[in-house]
Amino acid sequence: MYPRTPLNSNANPLPNPLPHLPPNQPIPPHVYQLFAHLFGSVQPPAPEPAAAHAPHNDMHQRIDALERELKALKTQNTRTADQNEQPGTKRARRGQPAKAAKVYILKGPVKGLRPAQVVVRNELMKLVKSEVKQLVAPRDDDADDADDEGTGPTRQRFCFNFSENVDSVSNNRVIVRAAQLVLTEQSPQAATCTLSHKDVEFTKDDLEYFAKSTFRTMRESWKADTDPTVAKRKAGYAANSTLILRQRQLKDKRIALIPSYLKKFPGRANPAPLLKTDWMTDLVNGLSTSDEDECRQHLEKLWEAAGLGANPNGLNVWERLRPAFQTPEFAQIKDDIDGSAPKLKKKGPGPSATIRANLGRTHDRVPASPVYPFIMRQIWHDIHIAGDKTLKKSFTVYAADLPGFVAFDGLLPGGVSSPEEEEEQR
Repeated sequence: MYPRTPLNSNANPLPNPLPHLPPNQPIPPHVYQLFAHLFGSVQPPAPEPAAAHAPHNDMHQRIDALERELKALKTQNTRTADQNEQPGTKRARRGQPAKAAKVYILKGPVKGLRPAQVVVRNELMKLVKSEVKQLVAPRDDDADDADDEGTGPTRQRFCFNFSENVDSVSNNRVIVRAAQLVLTEQSPQAATCTLSHKDVEFTKDDLEYFAKSTFRTMRESWKADTDPTVAKRKAGYAANSTLILRQRQLKDKRIALIPSYLKKFPGRANPAPLLKTDWMTDLVNGLSTSDEDECRQHLEKLWEAAGLGANPNGLNVWERLRPAFQTPEFAQIKDDIDGSAPKLKKKGPGPSATIRANLGRTHDRVPASPVYPFIMRQIWHDIHIAGDKTLKKSFTVYAADLPGFVAFDGLLPGGVSSPEEEEEQR
C-alpha cells in the first residue's frame, strides 16, 4: 500500500490527487510522477518488478544446453577413437565405404621369395598373359555370319583402351576377368590346376598385378605402332642396345686373347686397360637409310671386300666401323690382339657364320669414359671437342699415358689421373 501522506506526520496532509478512489485504494506509482508538484520531493518506493515470462529466452537456453552436451559427446568420442586407433592407419571418410587393402604374396620383390614361390610366380605370369591376350584377341563369329568365301567377320570379346590408364573402367574389366579365370583354373582344388607347387599360396590381387603388367607392355607396343616419335625412339634404343652388346662381346673376346697376345709379342705392356666397351669397333649389318638401291650397292661392296663375290650363299656380312678418334697405334694394338688368336683348321664358313669386312668407314661418336692421351688423335679432338663448349667441359683426358705406351699422334696429357696412376700412388 502506498502512503497518502508524507513520512513526516506533523506536516499538512497532501491533497488527494484522485478523490474518486476509495480511501483504502492504493495510488498507482505513475500518479506520483503526474502530480509531483503536489507531493514535493517525496517519491514512492519503487515496486519490485514481477518476473516476466519470456518463452523465447527459455528456448535459447535449452538450445545452448543441447549444443554444449553434443560438443562434449563429440570430444569424448574423438578421444576414444584416437586412443584405440593404430599408429600409421587412416580412417575412412564418413559416408564412403572403406576400401579393402590389397593383399600380395607373389608380387615381389623376387629376392624375398622362396624358390617354389618364384617358380609359381613365373607360371602364373605366363598364364595371366596368355589369358589377357585371348580375351582381347579377335574371334570368328558363328558360321551363319560367314561370307561366301568362308571367311567370317571378326569381333572382340573384350578390348583394351590404350589411350586411357590401366585403372579405367574398360581396362579394369579385362584385368579383373583375366585374373578371375586364372584364379578359378589354378585353384589347388581344381582339376585344371597345372602349377608345379600347388601348396604355394597366391591371391587375386597378385593375378591382377600381373595382368596390369601385361597391359603396360601391350600399350608400349601400341604406342610404337601408332606414334612415329615413340617408334623412332624405341628403334634407337634397340639399336643402341644391340650395338653395346656387340661391343661388349668383342671386348670379352679380346680380353680372353691377352695371354696369347703377350706370348706372341713378348716385352709389350698389358693392353687390358685399353679394352673398354665404348672404345671397341662397331659392327653394323647395313646402312641407316630407307633407300633400297643404296643399301643394295653397299651390301655388294661388303661382299666384295669379304671375298664372297656376288653370291654370299646366305652368309651374314658385318661392316666394321672403327672409332674416328683413335690413333693408328691404338688401332694396331687391337689388330694384333685379334691376330694372336690360335689358328684353326679352315673348313669354310658355315651357313650361319658371321663374316666381318672393313670398307674404311668410321664413326664420330664421342667416347663416354676418359681417354689416355696416346689413343686419341689431336686433329679429331680439335674438330669435335675443342669447338664445342659442352663437350669440352664433359670430355676428360687422363694426365698421363699408361706405362709402356708412348704417344705418337696422340693428345697432350690432360689433368685427370688414370686408375693405374692412382694405384701406383697408393
